[in-house]
Amino acid sequence: MQFIFTSNAKKTLSKLDRQMVQRIIKKIRTWSDSQDPFKYAVKIESYDLYRFRIGDYRIVASYDKENERFKV
Repeated sequence: MQFIFTSNAKKTLSKLDRQMVQRIIKKIRTWSDSQDPFKYAVKIESYDLYRFRIGDYRIVASYDKENERFKV
């Protein structure tokens, strides 16, 4: 499974401290390598989005079924 970062997500990551960014990237790689990354996500029903948790931070992503990837 692939995670694609939007320019807005990249901008937000650039504002965080380096240690937190490394933690987020490591977690996303773990989810990418997982056979079922949906088990780590909570579906946001009203918007058809998924929320992933990393400590005090949340990543909200949409899922592209055709290309089988998340857009952060």
